Amino acid sequence: MNLIICDDNPIELQRLQERLEAYKKEKNKNIRTVCYEHSAVLYDDLDRKQMGDIYILDIDMPVMSGLELAQKIHAIDMNIPVIFLTAHPEYASSAFKVQAFRYVSKMQIETELREAVDNAIQYREKLCKFSCLTIKTDGNCFRIPYDQIQYAKKMGKNIELHTLFRSFLYRDDMKRLLEALNDSRFVRIDRSCMVNLDFVEGYTEHFVQIAGAPELPVSRRMLPDFKRAFAKRWMVDIAQRKKGAGST
Repeated sequence: MNLIICDDNPIELQRLQERLEAYKKEKNKNIRTVCYEHSAVLYDDLDRKQMGDIYILDIDMPVMSGLELAQKIHAIDMNIPVIFLTAHPEYASSAFKVQAFRYVSKMQIETELREAVDNAIQYREKLCKFSCLTIKTDGNCFRIPYDQIQYAKKMGKNIELHTLFRSFLYRDDMKRLLEALNDSRFVRIDRSCMVNLDFVEGYTEHFVQIAGAPELPVSRRMLPDFKRAFAKRWMVDIAQRKKGAGST
């Protein structure tokens, strides 16, 4: 579970990190926290479809507000919970207009943040558990849970979809498949291939290794985006972004 935090106040950001680290240990949750001090840097990562599972955003930030970030996040995926933080209660109505999952006052953060994160994690876990891809092949319709999909390859005018239990061949293209999945765990590694990051065991400069599958070629052009997505899902605990907004 990747939890993204954005707050332009470095002291507040550090306190949020500490609170979430304590929460993670107490609840024994597998949470990876990625922190941004500059909203414009986070916006650029959203443009590259580098998505988290839950967002905690300060509302009042220079260059780009948390409200603007939430609009961008929900334009990509409406199912991502956004928790707003602010010391200004007058922002509450604006927060809910952009479909905030929770609104937490910084004056009440000690008592309200834990409950908000608890609820957001439960929501995401339930959503992931029941998310399915529906396909039609040979006159039959199948609903395939996301957590069973390993990878997919384009084969002429068809998609060859590989799951934990069997493979499917059906008429579709890679762009439509990724749009239908609409989930950050699915990443394209080549024009004709996408993988589920949850099944990636490792990679080289030329291949991606999926558990129980042959090596899958990764294109040079898509390798950097794949590396970033892989790192964010599996390898990053805290990635403090200190690059100034003007350098993006």
